[in-house]
Amino acid sequence: MVFALGEELRSSGKEVIEAYVLGVEIWAKISSIMPEFHLKGWHPTGVLGTIGAAAAAAKLLKLTTDQTTMALGIASSEAAGLHRNVGTLTKPLHVGNAAKNGIMAALLSKEGFYAAKDILEGDDSFSVTFYGKDISDVSKIVENLGTSFALISPGLNVKKYPSCYSTHKPLDGILHLIKVYHIKPEEVEVVICESNPVAQKALHYTDPSTALEGKFSMQFAMAVALTDQGFGLAQATDEKVNDPTVKNLMKRVTLSVHPDWVKGKDTIENRADM
Repeated sequence: MVFALGEELRSSGKEVIEAYVLGVEIWAKISSIMPEFHLKGWHPTGVLGTIGAAAAAAKLLKLTTDQTTMALGIASSEAAGLHRNVGTLTKPLHVGNAAKNGIMAALLSKEGFYAAKDILEGDDSFSVTFYGKDISDVSKIVENLGTSFALISPGLNVKKYPSCYSTHKPLDGILHLIKVYHIKPEEVEVVICESNPVAQKALHYTDPSTALEGKFSMQFAMAVALTDQGFGLAQATDEKVNDPTVKNLMKRVTLSVHPDWVKGKDTIENRADM
């Protein structure tokens, strides 16, 4: 959204980059006090993305501190996205809505529209409302603000495959084994995958019937890796998901929570290792 708004405002490249970095930083800082956010039933892109987009838009629009505060307050009431819609066309709609609502919040604020100025604080704040009373100290949001940018550490995860990021390391693993041991699909009796609760919730399609569902299925990811020795856009199709050989292999794949998993490990520091 920073490119679209930046083009409309005729912003410089430096201004667009600054706005992007700020948006990511705000998202990351708020996310840091909301570990395992998926398990609450929310899709972080739709919820936190709206706040990040509002911050980025406010930067591009050169809003004052008070106007930016109002923009975040407005955006907080526009933030939404249910995890249940992962694997449907509505999931990517969350992304578009986050961008749209973030820009709208900043534009409204610029025109004098206002909201609660303490939206991130208190018992009925944005964070507590979406996450619950067990949220950590909200003051941690501003710890080290601007000194350790999330864009650099832990950085962004770049997807290698057209599927949920929780399938990527298992895909790396099985593709390595296939390459080293020349594994054939018919030789496989079972594929056992162990991960974290977030991955198990995200990858809830055990028997997908569409490509959209397949993106959120460990069963499909492992099966298509075995049949095609890879997973790219060519495999992300309804036809491949319903291929009889792939369907048969999916029945041999299991996904469970690893016994060593520690509750609360899904933090901004540990996410890159998940």
